[in-house]
Amino acid sequence: MKKSLSLLIALGIMSCAVQAQKFTILHTNDMHSRLLGYAPTADYSPLQTNNDLTRGGFARIAGYFQDVEKEIGADPLILDAGDFLMGTLFHTLEEQEGFQLRLMQTMGYDAVCIGNHEFDMGPASLANTINAAKTHGSIPPLLLSNIQFNPDDPDDDSLQKLFQTGIVSNTYVLRHAGLKIGLFALMGDEAASVAPYVKPAAFTDKFIAAEEMTKYLRETEEVDLVICLSHGGIVKNKKGEWEGEDIELAKQVEGIDMIIGGHSHSHLFEALVINNTPIVQAGSEGTFVGRVDVDYKDGKLIVLNSGLTVIDDKIQGDPVIQKRIESYQDLIVDQVFASLNLEAGKPIVETDFDLRFNEQTYRVESNLGPLVADAIHWYVNQTHHNDFTLAVAGLIRDEIKPGTNGEQLVNDLYRVVPLGSGVFDNSAGYSLAQVYLTAAEIKNVLEAMMLAPKLSTGNYPYWAGIQYKYNPRRILLDQVYEVSLGDPVNGYKRIDLSKKNENLYSLTTNNYVLEFFGLVQEVTFGLLKVSPKDRYGNPVTDLNDLIIDGKPEQAGLQEMKEWEGFIQYLSQFPDVNGNEIPDIPEYYKNPKPAALSTPSLNPALLWSGGNGIMATVSIVAITVLAGTGLIFLL
Repeated sequence: MKKSLSLLIALGIMSCAVQAQKFTILHTNDMHSRLLGYAPTADYSPLQTNNDLTRGGFARIAGYFQDVEKEIGADPLILDAGDFLMGTLFHTLEEQEGFQLRLMQTMGYDAVCIGNHEFDMGPASLANTINAAKTHGSIPPLLLSNIQFNPDDPDDDSLQKLFQTGIVSNTYVLRHAGLKIGLFALMGDEAASVAPYVKPAAFTDKFIAAEEMTKYLRETEEVDLVICLSHGGIVKNKKGEWEGEDIELAKQVEGIDMIIGGHSHSHLFEALVINNTPIVQAGSEGTFVGRVDVDYKDGKLIVLNSGLTVIDDKIQGDPVIQKRIESYQDLIVDQVFASLNLEAGKPIVETDFDLRFNEQTYRVESNLGPLVADAIHWYVNQTHHNDFTLAVAGLIRDEIKPGTNGEQLVNDLYRVVPLGSGVFDNSAGYSLAQVYLTAAEIKNVLEAMMLAPKLSTGNYPYWAGIQYKYNPRRILLDQVYEVSLGDPVNGYKRIDLSKKNENLYSLTTNNYVLEFFGLVQEVTFGLLKVSPKDRYGNPVTDLNDLIIDGKPEQAGLQEMKEWEGFIQYLSQFPDVNGNEIPDIPEYYKNPKPAALSTPSLNPALLWSGGNGIMATVSIVAITVLAGTGLIFLL
């Protein structure tokens, strides 16, 4: 009888073990510090359901995690694929508070990948954030498997120490649902290319790292499953087919059971299976949470169900999480924005129309991009003479939506241009810099920026203070033939683009974009060159020397911040409807573009304003045709 009872107990245990092999994975990526739902912030009410149109918010995400736990009767495995920081006012005090990582620990995250935006302020700043979080509480395991530290430069030593002490790891092994699961994380190539401030550290080959991590987890740790958190991404090509780094990873590296992706902000509404490896991704900014229900059977991971859940006001938010977020917001407003007389709940401006932007699908038609460029242009011109201004699509992070009553709070506006930190003061936001160029160099910059978006959509330019004409019938890198500087109120004045014009003109952009000025020669295959100069025409080797001093009458360098200029520009608009709130002008419904395309074979438009490339190619072509006798057929 005892033997029969023991057998029944054993069978019951085995049965439970088999049942436990089924489990649920919840995944996020590219959260970008979107602790509050949007947009606009004034409409967000996470503790009430079915009364607003906002999406996202950590209180709702936490509520969704809890709903799933109740549904399945067990803890889900919760993972994030990177870029959890940078994007709202909530990242401004992370070095001091480490708030978000502690919040994610409370919400139940089992592991978090480090993405490229975690390096926006450099490796030492990331280390400070992690150390601050550890000082004030507990954090989820942090992963990055293909970083390499520089033994000859101390600037990455503090982050390296976190790897040496195991606070950040190459791999992480956990027990879940009766299984031993191994995790590792990768920085993709494209993500690495837009992380210049990772220096002096660098990223190693992701495929080699993936093979090493997978082999280690399987052979040394003897895990049942290997999951890769990949900040690489996938995109759709012109045929509507998925392609990208995560797909290549699945094809080239054996032994990965699942890839949870990020960086490309892609919405995979069902798992994409490549080489028997499911790939998932959940968009960005917390508007969706990915869910994968899986079964582990006969040594293989089987996807039973996969998809995305929209995080909207049908989900009851967690009041504890929301209270913590609101307390943190009060701290930020008091310490970061109080000097500007900004309050968390006080409207700065209002609008009755959308200011739209999407880097992938709505950048050319965007009316928000020109508004950002105009704001920076106006802001710098309050204290300095500035001829024209450049803003780029990759640094614009959100749209402006009217919502219920059109009111825009500080959080809504800061989200538009939130990235970076000061060069010298290390405070939040990219600093503005001013570089001086000749007219011929202005043409070269324009030519390069017309080509740059073909390499990355984030390079798409928005201009203020300048208008130019180009002829697409001309050869690449010599299409711009007329440039005028000025503004819509006072008019534009055409400048001489020839090398005879030795006048210098000032261009304003932020310190991040300035880092890429050296790429003009690379982007144009060495055909075009730009030599950054100071106001006196002296060549500048250290671009930090070009940072604008916002208050030259004061001692030290007072850096001008992009976000501050944007908010101040909007706050000075006239109040049209008399409610004591400035209104965004109707002009920005459909602002005039800086570039005017004039396709023509008219010789005047084929040859005027050239930099020599069009002429050189034409002479070569005529010579070749003359040598073959074909010129007489023209």
